[in-house]
Amino acid sequence: MGKGEILKQMFVAFGKPLVGHSMQKRLDLYKDWADNLSEWVLQDIVDKAINYDDRFPSIARMNILKQEVNKNRNTYSDPNAEECYPCGGTGYVPYLVSPDTDIYNTVYHIRNFACKCSKGDVHAKTTISFPVKVRRYFDDYDNLQYQDKRDKYPEYLNYPQLVTAIKINKNEEYLNLMKE
Repeated sequence: MGKGEILKQMFVAFGKPLVGHSMQKRLDLYKDWADNLSEWVLQDIVDKAINYDDRFPSIARMNILKQEVNKNRNTYSDPNAEECYPCGGTGYVPYLVSPDTDIYNTVYHIRNFACKCSKGDVHAKTTISFPVKVRRYFDDYDNLQYQDKRDKYPEYLNYPQLVTAIKINKNEEYLNLMKE
């Protein structure tokens, strides 16, 4: 949908006209504020504003709504930062393994490594409740395995979703070759 369209929903819901020089400046100000947010988080913030506020929210109010949205996000995400692209907020970065390189598997599968973000730090350390230390992805690899395929898939996919989509496509191709 795009961040501009999401913000326009809020303007329309509160009866703010979208015409005129001053209104365009106001919309631009909100777009600048939303630059560092993902579309998903922005949509949640705008939905909260529309559903629970009785007046058009100021940017200060939008920051409070952002904190509420981050507080209510999945426990796997880091509330102190936006979602991490390499791990999607889980702390694990996927690496696709080919059946040609792993004799124990007959299909493409994913191995997970710890990310460089704060969630990955949790997985890379041994604790009493989690005695197995997970290797860090960027200790073994300089770049993300499929970063160059980013433009061939929808932009809303985070990296783990991208790798999963590639895995599904490669397994379909591989299994079709095996049938022939």
